[in-house]
Amino acid sequence: FTRASTATYIDPLDGLVKTAAIDEPRFERMADGRIGFLLEGSSTNLLLQSNDFTVAPWGTTGTAPTLTPNTLDVTDILGTNTATKIVFGATSGGITQPITVTVGSNYTPSIYLRTLTGNVTVQFRDGAQALQSITVTPTWQRFTLPGTATLTTHQFDIIDPVGNAGTIYACAAQFEALPFATSYIPTTTTAVTRAGDTLQMLASGNWINDAGTLMIDMEWFGSSGILTQISSQANFFYSSNGTSLSTSDGSTTINMPITSGTVHRYGIRWNGLQRDLIDNGQIVSTLSTTIVPNITTGNLLGNMGGFYGKISGFRLWDMYLSNSEIAAA
Repeated sequence: FTRASTATYIDPLDGLVKTAAIDEPRFERMADGRIGFLLEGSSTNLLLQSNDFTVAPWGTTGTAPTLTPNTLDVTDILGTNTATKIVFGATSGGITQPITVTVGSNYTPSIYLRTLTGNVTVQFRDGAQALQSITVTPTWQRFTLPGTATLTTHQFDIIDPVGNAGTIYACAAQFEALPFATSYIPTTTTAVTRAGDTLQMLASGNWINDAGTLMIDMEWFGSSGILTQISSQANFFYSSNGTSLSTSDGSTTINMPITSGTVHRYGIRWNGLQRDLIDNGQIVSTLSTTIVPNITTGNLLGNMGGFYGKISGFRLWDMYLSNSEIAAA
């Protein structure tokens, strides 16, 4: 496993955001409650001063709210006191930061917000640059609103549209050129890039060409629009069309739909006659081919592109499992 930068993750035991060192693996809670290996491609937080809303290039709009950095009122998602207290005025106003974007590209703004008591309704601008109403509660929540840019400047806004004079707390803001949010990337005066994760295993001693079965439990974040190998041996990959897992014998490709936000047990089995794609114990698609997969690099979620999600239970068998064995695997 390698990663050329530090990276954050949500500790599965205490729920706080922690920082992993260069080349240190990260583990998070999966949607089904298990702990999985967090794997992400590269991403950049384009928002400056991501955890201090009181300094430039942050500004205010309308009636300027009262801002208190490093408030002691609440403990932030890092387990420290770096959140900013935002007290809105009696008329509409909020905080804002402009970001240059490309029309037609996907972006995802995200931010952690909470109140001290009660609920407060504010507006947060989505990736398509439309203001959306969100309800902030006394529990830290990460609000993410992806969309496709329609203007060349995105205003990263948190606004009280009617002047309710409410109070909220904010930390860990982020703006990424992806259609989903990834782990928090702290910034100050410049944009910061988190390097992509690469997880590999040696083919030697782990792979039989003639027949086999590969299974992996996966929670997929969403399409990044790029190609990612899950196993180069089985030619089992995440399709660049962003909606499927696929396998190909060089002339024919078969696909299996994938779903973001939930954990699925995906897999592939092969012999000298066919390959089958598997989802949660069911055969989804079959490719008739006498071409068996060749040993190449043996990489898992490797260097063809960035996979964004969590995995657990990666398993290889040196046999073509039966349908009943697949259902029980």
